[in-house]
Amino acid sequence: MPFGAMRHGYTFQAGGGAVTRTPKTMTNNGATFDSGTGNKVFGSHSVSFDGTNDNITTTASSDFALTGDSAFTVEFWFKTSDTLAEVIGQQTINGNDGWSIGIRSSQRVLFVLGDGGGSSISVLVPSTGNYTDNTWTHAAVVCDGVGVAIFVDGSRVYHLGTWGHDGSQGNQFYIGRGHGVSSGTYSDGPYYYNGNMDELRISTSERYDVSTSSYTEPTSAFTNDADTVLLMHFDNNVDDDGG
Repeated sequence: MPFGAMRHGYTFQAGGGAVTRTPKTMTNNGATFDSGTGNKVFGSHSVSFDGTNDNITTTASSDFALTGDSAFTVEFWFKTSDTLAEVIGQQTINGNDGWSIGIRSSQRVLFVLGDGGGSSISVLVPSTGNYTDNTWTHAAVVCDGVGVAIFVDGSRVYHLGTWGHDGSQGNQFYIGRGHGVSSGTYSDGPYYYNGNMDELRISTSERYDVSTSSYTEPTSAFTNDADTVLLMHFDNNVDDDGG
C-alpha cells in the first residue's frame, strides 16, 4: 500500500479551461493528526478521532443530499478496531432525513439512507466482515442512479441492482460521529468514531461501476474535478481542498 505520496493540486481542466469550486468551511472539534510511516495513506498526515467527542462538522449542504436516483460516491480510507461507530453523514436527528456510513461488529461497513417521509430508512449492511482491524482500508459507497454498492478495498461487499429508494438532505453534517437508527429514525446514539481517516472525497458521480465485483483501489491522493463536492486530505488540517 503506498504511503507518503505527494498530493495533487486543487484546480483541474474541464472543457479547455481551469475550473475551481468554493471550498466548504470545516470546523474541527477536537480531532488530532497523525504523521509518520503507517499513520497515513497519502500526504503528510491522517486525522484521528478518540471515540469520545471528537468530530468535524460543516453547515449542511444540498451538495451532500444523497438520493437513490442520482449518481454519487462517498469514499475514504480508514483504520480502526472500533466495533460500533458512525464515521460520516448528514442527518436530521430524531427524524429520518439524510444518510450515514458507519462500522459495526465483525468488521462490516454499512450505509443508511433516509427519505424524509414517513419512517422509510434504507439500511444496507453486508452479512459478513470485510476488513481487518487496525489496517488501512479503502471504503466506497456508490450509486449510479439505479443501483447501489458498498466496496471495501476494491471488492464489492453489498449490491442492489435496483435500489428504488429516495433520499433527503438532513441538517447536520459530521465526520467522526453520527446517530444510528432506532424505531425508524436517526435517534440512537450518538456514536463517535475511534480511529483514523485519510483522503475523504464526496462526488456527484459513479466513481466505480456498481455492477462490477471489484476495482483497483486508488494508488494516489484524490484530486479535485467537476464532480467533487468535498475533498479532504487531512494534512494537519481540516481544509476542504477544493479551491
